[in-house]
Amino acid sequence: MTQNPFDKLNKSFTAGKTTGKPSYRHERESQIIDQLRFVMQHSATAKALLEFADTNAIEIHVLKNKTGFGYLPDGSVVYISAAPEIRIGTPEMLINLVGGLREAQQETTPETRRPTIEMGKERFVEQYVDKKADIYFHQCSVVEEIEKALGFTEIVDSFQAMGYSDILEAYKKDKQSVS
Repeated sequence: MTQNPFDKLNKSFTAGKTTGKPSYRHERESQIIDQLRFVMQHSATAKALLEFADTNAIEIHVLKNKTGFGYLPDGSVVYISAAPEIRIGTPEMLINLVGGLREAQQETTPETRRPTIEMGKERFVEQYVDKKADIYFHQCSVVEEIEKALGFTEIVDSFQAMGYSDILEAYKKDKQSVS
């Protein structure tokens, strides 16, 4: 009888676990999401994204991972990540959640849906860049709104530590030139 090649892999994931199934979800997922939602209520932009998520039944999950990310595999689930030892929501998680929720919102209109290669390379790149710029705009808005509402400068520090200093600076300059 041929052994299933995934049996060995499955055993490595489940070794020492009583359930027999690996859990990639963070053990404090619900507490982390509740904390992030609470802080997001202090930003009009973030609050609108949460209302969109609630209205459209967008699920939010926290996965265990060493590096932070926000990811939307389809239009109905947003994943963010946290190291297993993290016990509370962090500014980085909030920023990643904003990005994932905005991406979910983008999927609701044809102009901002995820590009496909069938649209041609030039249009694909153009739409991808436009989507990313829009996500960064929303993240910058939330960072600024939360900093002003709560005096929470750590969110600005985190955004910059994530490598977005130039984006935040450009956002502020554009905002000044419009006003």
